[in-house]
Amino acid sequence: MSVIDHHQFQCSNTICSPFIQITTLDIRGCQSLCLRQAQCQGIAFHRSTSNCELFDNIRNEVNNLLVNLDTITMIVIDGSRIPPIAYIRLFLNQTTYDMATNATYIVVKDINRDGKPDLIAASNGKNNIGVRFNTDNGTFGLASLYAVDAQPVALAVGDLNNDNISDIAVVNNYGYTINILLGRGNGSFYPKITLPAGTSPMAITIADINLDKKPDILYSGYYSSTWAAFLNEGNATFSNSTSYGAASHSYAIEVIDINNDGILDLVTTNQGSASVSIRFGQGNGTYGSQWYIPVGNAPFGIAIADIDGNVSPDFVVCNNGANTISVVINCGNSSFQPQVVYSVGSQPIAVRLSDVDGDNYRDIIVANQGSNNIGILLNKGNGTFFNQTTYPVGAAPSSLEVVDLNNDAKVDIIVSNFDDGTVGILFHI
Repeated sequence: MSVIDHHQFQCSNTICSPFIQITTLDIRGCQSLCLRQAQCQGIAFHRSTSNCELFDNIRNEVNNLLVNLDTITMIVIDGSRIPPIAYIRLFLNQTTYDMATNATYIVVKDINRDGKPDLIAASNGKNNIGVRFNTDNGTFGLASLYAVDAQPVALAVGDLNNDNISDIAVVNNYGYTINILLGRGNGSFYPKITLPAGTSPMAITIADINLDKKPDILYSGYYSSTWAAFLNEGNATFSNSTSYGAASHSYAIEVIDINNDGILDLVTTNQGSASVSIRFGQGNGTYGSQWYIPVGNAPFGIAIADIDGNVSPDFVVCNNGANTISVVINCGNSSFQPQVVYSVGSQPIAVRLSDVDGDNYRDIIVANQGSNNIGILLNKGNGTFFNQTTYPVGAAPSSLEVVDLNNDAKVDIIVSNFDDGTVGILFHI
């Protein structure tokens, strides 16, 4: 794009009015947004407000500009529209931190209350949880280790006893248990508390599903094809688990309000039936009958957020057995469009949705376990996506997070490299 700094379109003609006005992270986000719109011929980016204006008819305005020191104007050059989208590099090569054998799962949260996000990783090779504190600018100290039961495969962080201190809940695949590590308030944790779980528990999340202001624990059972909930009775004591049937081989579990009724609903991926299940919440910790949405072969990870701008949360699912992802758009009335399938790398296992290019549209970030890379599919602005751009990481990436680690207002990618026993960080450029 041609750059004309300190000038803006005069727009004496009404057809020169911008067809899109939006706030973007920086000038690059504004430029990227224009290059995704076939009709966009130019932009005006206002530095003081980060307001981005897109124009589709500027034929009479290119030679008719006004001085404005706050504005950068850019004009699309023929042949320049596709390459910046397809080849722009957004992230540096990974920086790695050792988290002990078989880094299975990573969560990034501020657990010592210093305002900086920390690394919490499950290691099923050593049966422990490793914690590294963010020392400054996205660098991390030595790992503190906490013993848990056999083969921890996933974890969640939340305040389980309402003391405003972060706690950790861990699901142990071979131990058939849930462990709770209550926080002390300084980033360290008390010894584990154990809850019994069913056969081969696989995923875990924390949410208040019965609206009593006490966060509950939910987990999926892989071989039992169920999910279950421990309702919080206060002070980190929990009721006996209540189980619900799911489709074959339940894997990921998420709790979110799908139908915008203010009540949390439950979503699982089901490997054995190539489907996503939805149970709509009743508001009292119970759930209605199960709905099924077909996706690809062997669905593993799932991410849920609005990607097309209609407010209702949509799904993106990793089809581990098909080397694809499925995008399922929520119509907003408890119905969904048929899946749209995108090719990614080998054995996609985890996925997140986040705006990585600063245009205010959520993009797809996927961990391709068999390809040892991260794939990024940029959102075109309407819930459809460009082909993935890949970034190499360690051996067998198994989970990921997308968080601003170094306080530069740009999200970074954090990935657990299972076979390396490391956590890799790809900092945003």
